[in-house]
Amino acid sequence: MFALVISLMAATPGASAPATPVAPVTVTQSVPRTQADPDEQIICRHETPVGSRVPGPKVCATRGQWKTYTQDSKDMVDDIQNRALRVVSPPH
Repeated sequence: MFALVISLMAATPGASAPATPVAPVTVTQSVPRTQADPDEQIICRHETPVGSRVPGPKVCATRGQWKTYTQDSKDMVDDIQNRALRVVSPPH
């Protein structure tokens, strides 16, 4: 704003000060604050292969994707364990 006043003063020849005092203008922009979805936060992990002590590659995914990945893994383990418990009776 100050630069605008100076440039206006320079544009009017012979005027050392503006006839009407210019008050500085403050512009504020109201931006609504929204809560970011916690499931959209990106989390990076090093996936260590089974049987290794060396960290594997860095894998980045959103929190929601990690939840889905974890739940899918648990469901798969439960399914394998439940199938092992089923007793198949031998044919007579």
